Amino acid sequence: MNRLLALDKLPALLAIALGLAGWGLAHTIDQLLAAPLIEYKQEQGTGNDQSVTVTTLTNITRATAFRNLQVAILIPDNIAEATIDSARMRYVPPGWKDRSEGAIHPIGRAVTFPVRELQPGWSVELTVAVSPPVRPQVRFNTDSSAAVALVHRNFATWLLRHQGWALLGFLTFALGVIVWYVHALLRASPSAKARA
Repeated sequence: MNRLLALDKLPALLAIALGLAGWGLAHTIDQLLAAPLIEYKQEQGTGNDQSVTVTTLTNITRATAFRNLQVAILIPDNIAEATIDSARMRYVPPGWKDRSEGAIHPIGRAVTFPVRELQPGWSVELTVAVSPPVRPQVRFNTDSSAAVALVHRNFATWLLRHQGWALLGFLTFALGVIVWYVHALLRASPSAKARA
């Protein structure tokens, strides 16, 4: 009987817990969608005397286009002997800005890429070859008065990219908890014990 009473109080607690968790997830996604975020990731391949680093910038917002970004790839100050040998910029389809793609001329230890536009969902790859092998740093600037955040790939950017799957996973979990509760309630009911 005590177990049945405890299970009778459980629906309210489950409803509150699942409601708060669902609201928290949806609120977090809404806040992230409203934030002006550009995600970046760096991948580096290293040879004997040179490294090639590809920095990918992706506009992960749903409604904000970023224009006139200046992205600098530079050698850290504490590494004296490294230089940037070559640099290229390429928009990942469907993005396209014909005049800004192609070879960019580096200036010794730094190169500045003129990213003219990043529409929602667009990505641009900035490739630099550095000798000797070194991981360069990323810096950016914009002439816009609006705030822009350049963030490394993390859980928040994963949540934005996979928001549908995150919500579906939460709903599946909530349904599993409800099925578990109904099953436990049926097992604990007096009629189930009488049948046994």
